[in-house]
Amino acid sequence: MYCLNFFCDSNNGLHIPLWFFNYEEIHSLFIESLEETATNQRAAVIKYILEHKKNYLEENMTEFLPEIITADTPIPFSVKGLKTYLEGENIKEETTGEIFKSGDKKGQEKTKQGQYYGKLTNLITRLQTKIDDKKYGFVFNEKNTVRADYLKEFVDKIMGVDKKIKVIDLSEVPSDMLSIIIGIVTRLVYEIQFWMSPKTEETRHPIAFICDEAHLYMPRDTTKIKAVENKYLEIFEKISKEGRKYGVSLVIVSQRPAELNSTIISQCNNIISLNITNDRDKSAVATMLTDSLVGLVETLPNLDVGECIVIGDSIKLPTKIILLDKPKEEPKSSTIDFWDRWIDGKGIVFNINEEIKCMIRQ
Repeated sequence: MYCLNFFCDSNNGLHIPLWFFNYEEIHSLFIESLEETATNQRAAVIKYILEHKKNYLEENMTEFLPEIITADTPIPFSVKGLKTYLEGENIKEETTGEIFKSGDKKGQEKTKQGQYYGKLTNLITRLQTKIDDKKYGFVFNEKNTVRADYLKEFVDKIMGVDKKIKVIDLSEVPSDMLSIIIGIVTRLVYEIQFWMSPKTEETRHPIAFICDEAHLYMPRDTTKIKAVENKYLEIFEKISKEGRKYGVSLVIVSQRPAELNSTIISQCNNIISLNITNDRDKSAVATMLTDSLVGLVETLPNLDVGECIVIGDSIKLPTKIILLDKPKEEPKSSTIDFWDRWIDGKGIVFNINEEIKCMIRQ
């Protein structure tokens, strides 16, 4: 087992530079659609991205034609360069071709405000705030990522067969970017599997995404999520429906099956259900069973710790497993013994200086 982390200030952790993002993802980070100048902000950003991606292609990747470039093509560009460009455009003035004929400016060319003059201030401020925030270092730290071969290095860490099981730790990812990062990683892996050349597709290595706390990013109710998050949901739906053809599958793990996306759940071939007491969650499990097996749902509240019911293609008959084996590496998620701690008084914290320091660092 190998753990991959998004360390903000370390070169050893995963970094997802902004050029991995497609344009819609970039738009969701910096541009407020309700602002009057949003159209100008979008136009300025996409102009810079297209120009610099084409320049990089012509200088470093001559096997490709510049005509293939779109705002979504994964070709490097610099975030710091984007900020400098926006700052210049925000104060840029243009000549009109006319000459002053009198006054102190006689003989000088007349100027006018540029297309984006004063219209990019809020965008620049938001971008600068993200760059300065250490929490977003895994995106904006460009020390070693503004090069085309970094994409291969990143994908090798995720998909490489040197380690059979890889845990992608998202604990350091800010909550406002969590869905975006999950979507980008999933999209990159699926697209590489999808576009595998005919020469290598026969040896395509199958990959299974084990999606913990899946109800957070595969919700049933899509009315409360952003448009960009809905796009990521579409990626997971596509994998659930078509991924098996390209060697990509999903293992959905959730304590709230009632809140999971119905399209994705309907594609699950196997169910491993532990103790469930909530009626809505029991009903959600029942919808995945045939009529002859619905009665099993009533046994779910009676399951003890380590007991489960397995149903699906992986087993000939629905089976109750009495005791699951404990993992060799147990997760650091065991429940604190509340009653014992309250009675013996151990673990009471009076000096919380270190805890406050850790909170401030985060």
